[in-house]
Amino acid sequence: MTGHSKGGALAPTLALWLADTQGPAANDDVVAWDPERRATVHSIAFAGPTAGNAAFAAHSDAVIGARCHRVVNPLDAVPQAWALDTFTTIPTLYRAAAPIGIVADLCAEIAADGARWGYTHVGTHVTNLATHEDPLYDDFLAQAGHQHMAAYLEAFGLGGDFPDVLKFFNPLA
Repeated sequence: MTGHSKGGALAPTLALWLADTQGPAANDDVVAWDPERRATVHSIAFAGPTAGNAAFAAHSDAVIGARCHRVVNPLDAVPQAWALDTFTTIPTLYRAAAPIGIVADLCAEIAADGARWGYTHVGTHVTNLATHEDPLYDDFLAQAGHQHMAAYLEAFGLGGDFPDVLKFFNPLA
């Protein structure tokens, strides 16, 4: 399973479901898709937020383990989302872009309430991409959009034909 952004949270979730339902059916309520366990389930997730709480992550790590990979741009706000150890860093991710007050307020509000959720990332195999702030984007939201989309392609040498992030969100401009 693979995915980017929301798909980056759904890919390890679906991989866990596939791994959990693999093999002979335990009862009539369980779907057994690979009764002989011939397939090996892997997940490679890009730019995903946390998919669940600590119990979910522990179950995923126990079932999928090293076959769960996450690829993260450290300047991307989305992978920082919902995990309390990184969520509060979102408003200060970019040196060149002025933070937006509402972003800081929203992150503080969610962080204050988020401890009870206990969200955490699955997998222990994380690849942090070497990226940089794009000087074209001095606006926080534009920089965030660039870091969440085009920066991943650029990090893999695939950024040539991806549209400018401002045109992507406003194609008539």
